[in-house]
Amino acid sequence: NSGLSEARNTGILAASGNWITFVDSDDILNVHFLQMLYSAAIQRHSLVAVCGKKNFREIPNKDIFNQITNRPEKISSEEALIRAFYQNRIPDHSAWNKLFHKSLWQNRKFPKGIFFEDMAVIPAILWEAQTIAICKAPLYFYRKHKGSILSSAYDLKKAELLAIAEKNL
Repeated sequence: NSGLSEARNTGILAASGNWITFVDSDDILNVHFLQMLYSAAIQRHSLVAVCGKKNFREIPNKDIFNQITNRPEKISSEEALIRAFYQNRIPDHSAWNKLFHKSLWQNRKFPKGIFFEDMAVIPAILWEAQTIAICKAPLYFYRKHKGSILSSAYDLKKAELLAIAEKNL
């Protein structure tokens, strides 16, 4: 009960495998999520693999979970950061919809007590990975909430983004 960052940090420390992923508790994964991302990472010799996502408010029709055919591409860290910061293509700066090699988390933690903790960490991870495997298939289903911080009006909580953006630059 110490917040999202502390839960993720505890999970990273407890992880015994070579790969780590993060899933928000109210989101849904395609049954092939881990298999496809792991396969993409191995095929493209990348330490990070990312998949497409779909937003939803109500549980989607199960037919959408069968859209898994695609050949993963490989992009540079520089291209990944451009895409993440402009938020116009895969990847973005969220922790979910990605599979990370555990080595990328050896000396890194999510900062406690701030909003947008993903943006404070994921760009550095993407940069360190050097290459990113991209699996365009929508394998991650992100639940949109009407009252979430991302869908609310600007307030002081969102001002944290300025400090995070400055650090990323």
